[in-house]
Amino acid sequence: MRCISASVTERRLFDKELKKLSGYNLLEVLNHSVNSAAKWDIVLSAGTPVWCIGDDDMHDATKPSEVGVCWTMINNDGKNKNILDILKKGNAYAVCGKSGVAQSALKRLTVSGDTMHIKLVHEAKEIRLIGQNGVLKKTVADSDSAMYIFKATDTYIRAEIINDKSKLYLNPVIRCNNNQFPLSNCTASVNMIATFFYRALVLFLFITILLLFYKRSFLKLLYLHKKPLASARLRRRFVQSVLPQRGTCCAC
Repeated sequence: MRCISASVTERRLFDKELKKLSGYNLLEVLNHSVNSAAKWDIVLSAGTPVWCIGDDDMHDATKPSEVGVCWTMINNDGKNKNILDILKKGNAYAVCGKSGVAQSALKRLTVSGDTMHIKLVHEAKEIRLIGQNGVLKKTVADSDSAMYIFKATDTYIRAEIINDKSKLYLNPVIRCNNNQFPLSNCTASVNMIATFFYRALVLFLFITILLLFYKRSFLKLLYLHKKPLASARLRRRFVQSVLPQRGTCCAC
């Protein structure tokens, strides 16, 4: 099982690269400094079933803004001791709160046919249902439940539960065939020819820049070396023009 961090998706990968990335199961959607929900939608819309996790990614334990602000709620009845297996199956959701406390929690999420039902422990200020390409499909205000009927064009639906001081990010319900668990069929492959030419181009540019730098340094050094010689010649010519030549008489 592999996880991609939020800092990588936000700062080091372009959207077109995210669409083709494969070989991972989890995406860090939340931490104390980054929210990658939009990037998550790009991945899901590309057909890659990836589940979210949240964590503090704390750098300074003395800062309240970095401790107990993001975490992952795992659905475990105690029988399965393999937490990684639970996360890999998406039986969890990410939370953004304060001091490890959220204003609501997920009670249950069920799917019957093409209809999804969400039930919360406490009423939420807003429940947002989001689908393909991050499009907002439905909003439910001041309620502890929400229902959504999948349309023919819906590939997935995920929910964001919003309150004043906390937010829940539920893992998506993904359309699949024959009740099979959604798996990614995308596998990244290496284009050896393109890779060779790309690396050759980078090497060529590096060598060219290096040669230009050394050429400039050499010319500058040569100029500084010739400058004293030229000055010495000028001084010698000046002396020869001022001083009398041998065999010349000077009038007293």
